[in-house]
Amino acid sequence: IAVPALRDSPKRAREATLRADLFTCRSVIDQYKGDKGNYPVDLAVLIKDGYMRKLPLDPMTKAADWVLTMEEEPTEPDDPNVEATPGIIDVHSATKEKALDGTLYSEW
Repeated sequence: IAVPALRDSPKRAREATLRADLFTCRSVIDQYKGDKGNYPVDLAVLIKDGYMRKLPLDPMTKAADWVLTMEEEPTEPDDPNVEATPGIIDVHSATKEKALDGTLYSEW
């Protein structure tokens, strides 16, 4: 009875890490938007501006290869001398694998 539960435990741990990393990245993106008035143009800006110490690795791919969802219409910057560029509004895992519940990780 315990063998199937033990077999899935590493995947469950990676899923829990992925959920936590996605929550953190999305929260930091929202904080950046609240502070700066626009979304970050890339994830490196979040590190450079002190919102994150480092970019977490995707626990499913074991790389920092996050799939980014960009704004369709860029937010107008407060400074009129700066060109409006689309910012990141969401992040997803780059893996095409399915989760234990049957959903794709890229849909989380």
